[in-house]
Amino acid sequence: MENKPQLDPSLINNLETAKLSLKWTTERISELESEAERLKIDNKNKTESLRHLTRQLDQKEETLKKWQQTIKTWEENWRSQQAMEADLKAKLRQQILNEEASNWREARARLEKEIKALKEELAAKEAEIGRIKIQAIEESKKLSQMKEEEVNLLLRKHEDNLAARELALEEKYQNLEKELIESHRVKMEQEEISFCLLYTSDAADEL
Repeated sequence: MENKPQLDPSLINNLETAKLSLKWTTERISELESEAERLKIDNKNKTESLRHLTRQLDQKEETLKKWQQTIKTWEENWRSQQAMEADLKAKLRQQILNEEASNWREARARLEKEIKALKEELAAKEAEIGRIKIQAIEESKKLSQMKEEEVNLLLRKHEDNLAARELALEEKYQNLEKELIESHRVKMEQEEISFCLLYTSDAADEL
């Protein structure tokens, strides 16, 4: 609201001024009543809003208390459940340890029997392997001697065949050499005869 100038009552000294003063006072009272009514309505609205907010706050606090109580109940149940689970786990762990110990003793006895049987079987196999090795060495010596004799026999046969082939090749080479010499001689004689005949023919032509 705009601020209007204040009227000083000491300045009212005539009727016109009094009328203006009365008018101003009436308007001012009306404005103040309107302002008071507006403030009253605004105050009422704010009071209602405050009551509404208070009710909402109360409701939220009540809801919060319920949730806090629920959470507290859950925590107590959870701690109780945790304790029960811990006790159950401990009992189950002990039972498993007892069963594992019993199973371990049985498994150990069974493994010891199996190890003993395997050692006996291994000793028997090692003895059999030793016997087989000795037999294999003897058979290898015999086989080596037989192979050596066969190789020597094959070498002798090969040497005999090689000597016979060398002899045959030598004879063939000598015969071929003789044939070549004879062929060359015949060719030379034929050439010599041809030359003589050619020379005689040329001499006759000149006569």
